[in-house]
Amino acid sequence: MVREAWGPGRACPAAGALLLGLSAIACSAAEESSGGILSVDTLPGGGVHIVSAPEGMWAHAGIEPWRLEEDLRIGVVEGEEPYMFGEVTGLIPTPDGGIWVLDGMAHELRLFDQDGAFVRAVGRNGQGPGEFGRNPCAFPGPNGEIWVEAGRRWQWFNPEGDLLGGQPVTRNIGCGIQSWLPDGRFIAIASMYDPRTREHESFFLVHDRDPSGEVVVADTAYSPVFPEAPRVDWVDDGGRARISVFMPFVHLAGRTVGSNGDYWISEGGGDFRIRRQTISWDTLVIMERPYEPFPIPDSIRREEMPEREWNGLKLDPEFDPDDVPLVFPPFDRLIPGTDGTLWVRRRIDDGAYGLDVFAPDGRFLGSVATPPEFDRMLIYLITPDHMYGRVTDEMDVQYVVRLAIEKPGG
Repeated sequence: MVREAWGPGRACPAAGALLLGLSAIACSAAEESSGGILSVDTLPGGGVHIVSAPEGMWAHAGIEPWRLEEDLRIGVVEGEEPYMFGEVTGLIPTPDGGIWVLDGMAHELRLFDQDGAFVRAVGRNGQGPGEFGRNPCAFPGPNGEIWVEAGRRWQWFNPEGDLLGGQPVTRNIGCGIQSWLPDGRFIAIASMYDPRTREHESFFLVHDRDPSGEVVVADTAYSPVFPEAPRVDWVDDGGRARISVFMPFVHLAGRTVGSNGDYWISEGGGDFRIRRQTISWDTLVIMERPYEPFPIPDSIRREEMPEREWNGLKLDPEFDPDDVPLVFPPFDRLIPGTDGTLWVRRRIDDGAYGLDVFAPDGRFLGSVATPPEFDRMLIYLITPDHMYGRVTDEMDVQYVVRLAIEKPGG
């Protein structure tokens, strides 16, 4: 392992030594202040371990942080039916600025233009071509296609909403990670459950597309195995029935997949540490940054404390309330952008949500202030210019929201 500490007067390391390279902004900022990047380690396999300063590169380069500004909201409490959503389960932007919205409760894809005006609807409840069965979800396909999974069947549509084809889902795939890669392959996570050990095994099915447009399994890539996180159990008197959930506020290990097929992995524990690797297990970047954990307010901790009874079962008598953490985890969700950036959601002061942004090469850029209602927002997609999500208000009314990513410093 080779370590290069960056500080005033140090030359920027060669891009080849860092595998992915560091931009001119990073080099300039690192030369101006040792706090820009604390250290860079070259890993044995050629990857890079970057430890960034708590403030991020924007602050040390004198660049104003990015901002999120809501520029579109679709949805009403009462009014015309296309603008009333039962359950938004997919958002896919169109090349001209519009948005396809999948309403899972209505079993319908709805197209809205760049100003949020309803254009047309596709689909209905059913099992036939162009119809959506149970638990529908949608995700972007190649060449602007819209893919819908419903009732264990994939169907795909062109950007205008015309049905192009359909096929049964391969293996045990639900509405989890499904992504088309730039090289034309399609990956989807599948899982197997062993009732004897009560354990799930997850793996990626790598598909190729045949001349007819259907996808066929070409390879299998196994997901990393993570240590079991602390859990809370409820049991009946005879021990025959059990409900188990993760301990509140525990920093869970896990992974998500970016648009190019790389894993972004949280290793759990108490450190702000994220690893990016290929689905072939090659480590590209390990990202770390120091941070100050925020104490969990007593009101939030009491609200999340497990109840003594749940669904007719009793809390395990071995549960100890003191095992529930007193501070928020370093982060709770990783959201890759389509441009290779990584957006990290975490709880901050008083339990509000904040966002940290990392560059594709692993540099911590800085924190982005979140807009009102962000704690009620489920993010579906982040492009270089916009963030797309679903907001649920106090009355459980859902809205489609688009946030513009303002970049004052470029």
